[in-house]
Amino acid sequence: MMARLAQALRESASNPEAFGFIFDDQFGPILDRLVRRVFDAEIAVDVAAETLAEAFTQRNRFRGSTDAEVVNWLNAIADRKLARFYRKDAVEKRALRRLGIDSPHLTEEEHHEVLERAGMAELRGLVRSELRALPDAQRAALTLRVVDELPYSQVASRLGITEEAARARVARALRALRHAVRTQPFAEETP
Repeated sequence: MMARLAQALRESASNPEAFGFIFDDQFGPILDRLVRRVFDAEIAVDVAAETLAEAFTQRNRFRGSTDAEVVNWLNAIADRKLARFYRKDAVEKRALRRLGIDSPHLTEEEHHEVLERAGMAELRGLVRSELRALPDAQRAALTLRVVDELPYSQVASRLGITEEAARARVARALRALRHAVRTQPFAEETP
């Protein structure tokens, strides 16, 4: 299936309908990747759709030749779209509210379907398990920094350690969690 991405992208330059294969093949993986990054199904669906729309309009600019390059190109577009989304989101929401326009929302069923598809339940379970397996010192530092959103200076103060030690503990904890997540089949993002 993936062996045809680069070919379909090349063909779509003269036959726009060939891009349909890329959409069908890559919408799901892009959506899954975005859901795991933003933990919001609606944002992920919007950004995935915008990603493929931009890829379609920019398809003549693609210079790669392999399927992996196509996937990386699409992921780069998705990353830019996501960054743009966060910058514009607040302004757009205020404007829509002023105009009295409600933006479309996923139904609860669609929301759960997207989260299930992206393996979020398994991911949450894995993260909980891995957090419990961390050494107490690392878990405490990570919780203060990530969950409580404290600056490193306050993490260090609360734990009675130096700021450098707090940074090291958080880094080790994140590295352990990242390794655990990346070794799971639902965490695959590229071919």
